[in-house]
Parts: sequence; C-alpha cells; structure tokens
Amino acid sequence: MSNSKDEIEIYLDENSFCSFPSVVLIDDNKVLVAFRKAGNFSLKAGSDNNPTHHDNDSCICLITSTDGGQSYNKDDIKIVTKFEEFGVSDPGISILKNGRLLLRSNVIQTEKSSNRNKISAKITAHRPDLKTISAVVGQCIQYSDDSGKTWSDPEIINVSGSDDHFVSREQIIQLEDGSLICAAYTGYANQADNSYLLRSWDNGLNWSDQSLIASDGEINSSLFQAISFNETSIVNIGKGELLALIRGDSSYESNDNYMAIGGIGNIYSSRSFNAGFSWTRPESIDIFGQPPNVIKLKNGNLLCTYGYRKEPYSIKAIISNDNGLSWNKNEIITIRENASFWDMGYPVSVELSDGNILTAYYWIDKNSVRYITSNIWKIQ
Repeated sequence: MSNSKDEIEIYLDENSFCSFPSVVLIDDNKVLVAFRKAGNFSLKAGSDNNPTHHDNDSCICLITSTDGGQSYNKDDIKIVTKFEEFGVSDPGISILKNGRLLLRSNVIQTEKSSNRNKISAKITAHRPDLKTISAVVGQCIQYSDDSGKTWSDPEIINVSGSDDHFVSREQIIQLEDGSLICAAYTGYANQADNSYLLRSWDNGLNWSDQSLIASDGEINSSLFQAISFNETSIVNIGKGELLALIRGDSSYESNDNYMAIGGIGNIYSSRSFNAGFSWTRPESIDIFGQPPNVIKLKNGNLLCTYGYRKEPYSIKAIISNDNGLSWNKNEIITIRENASFWDMGYPVSVELSDGNILTAYYWIDKNSVRYITSNIWKIQ
C-alpha cells in the first residue's frame, strides 16, 4: 500500500552530510525541524558508501516552515548546538505544556586511532578503515521560550546513580504531572545495546531513576551474541501506561555489506503500567524496520513510521487501532522507496492541523549526498 506524495525538500547542502531529523509542530502552520549537519569527512565517507555518524565537525541545525511544511527557507538555517572539541548527533525536539521547547542531542568525541589517550570514556566505535575511534560524552539539553528564536547554551547532563554515558535519538516526553521521561541506550563496541528510560523531576535540569526497558541475555552480552535493543520510541497511553517500540538489531550485514554504524532487525514492543519503572518482556511485532517512531493520532490510532534498510531501501509506516496491542500488517504503507544505499531513513512524523501526516527523514541524492527531506501524505 503506497500513500506517497511528492517530495518536499527541507535542506540539502552539496558540501555537507545531513541526517537525523526531528520535527515539532508549534501551531497550525509553524513546523520546526532539527537535524544534524556534518562536514567533509562525513561527506566523503558517505559518498564512498562507507558512512560514519561520528565526526567532531558536526552541529545541530534548525530550520522553520511557516506554511505547514509546504516550504522551508534554506537561508534561514540556524546552528543551535556546536562544541569546539566534540561532535553532536541525533537531535530530539519537543514542546512542553507551557510552550517551552526542549532540544536533546548526543555529544560524541571522535579522535584519530593513534590518539586513544585523548578519550577518557569507554569506546563506542573503532573504525580502522577511517582511522578513527569514538566515545559518547553524554547527552546535551537546551531550551527555548520564544518558539525557537533563541536557545540556552548547550549543557551536558549526567544521570545520577549511573556511570553510563547514554545515547538517544528521542524526543523528551512530558507526563501528566509535568515530569519528563526520555528513552536512551548504552552503546559500547564490546557489548550489545540495552534500552533504558531516564527521568527528570525538575524540568530537565537533572536526570535520575533510570529503569531498564529491554536487554537480551546478560546485561553485558557481546554485540554479536545478543539482540541490540537501542533506539526506542515511547508514546504515553495515559494513567501510567507507556508503550515502547524498540529497534532490535540482530544482523550487521545488508546486501553482503558489513554495517559499521548499526545493524538491522525487527521492531520490538514493550509496555509499562507504572510510568516506566517496570516493563513487559520485549516481543517482536514481526515488522522489519530501524528505527521506529511512534505517535498518537487525533483519532486515537497509533502511527509508527520506520526505515527499511534492505532492498528496496524505503520509508514505511504501519497503524495500530488498539494502542499497540496489534498492528495492521496487511496494510503496510510505503511512503518512499528505492534509495541507492541503506544509510538513509530515520523518519519522524507529526500530524498536521488538517489531519495529513508530515514525515521527515534523510535521503541520498544522485551524488550520494545525504539531505533532509519529507513527504506530506494522508492515511487512507
């Protein structure tokens, strides 16, 4: 089933590697898109079909549409997050009940392999082919109280009671009592990923009380001996009930190419009935995709959009009308397909005021340049 409409390009720069969009709807017409922009090192690696998502020469940018996602002013791009000594990745932008915008991003240090002594944290990735080594520094959170015009300085947060440096791609979610939650995961080269939930009781200043969402086998199982549960999208069902859709990587090859920056596998589902402190055992929903993004629509249905990283490389969607207890697998929606390589996707969706869906993702142009784009489409 295909619901594709014409592509609406959000941002393309032939000299940059752009990826990982996050979208928030401010009002009926104003759409904010945050995304990662990296420089020549990432651009060349991507064009050689040997991509990396670790690059100190990277920043988080913001671009705005004032006509409901129909067009974007390419000259109005704003750099919001940048460090001199670190790279950034995977922004998640969300809006709180009081109108405050929160922007979360990953902070990652990448060095030449010969400079291992410059990294104090546990190794996230070693790429002999690119002569680099990387580690997660932590999460960065910023806020805006003027609809994204100005932002607080980026601050790296720690999670009290934990020595782990967490990674995330998710939006921060505000629960009914004003507390904040965010899904995150541990991503180390020597073990499979484990998915967690983090909490803030003070509007995002401090984070604590982590709980385990999903782990396969022992907590420190080898990457190649267990499913890696990592990028996790959460939707608040209400009254303490949360649904998590989890990326479960079980293979690291796509069309006989080893995937050095993530694997492929099915989407898994887990549920909590006590505001995320305990979770049911993760179960596959029998849908191949990575990673999932789930939102609740105005009619009460859930929409999950996801990347499909085997041929034909695609952006897909699926719907549940029972809060994720089952999914309509007989009517999988193809939003776009036939990318030239597996390093694409990461779709995120918002429902517009007219009921149409805006799905943003990153794609590959004819010159192997990664860029941010979208489709606006209607659920049949």
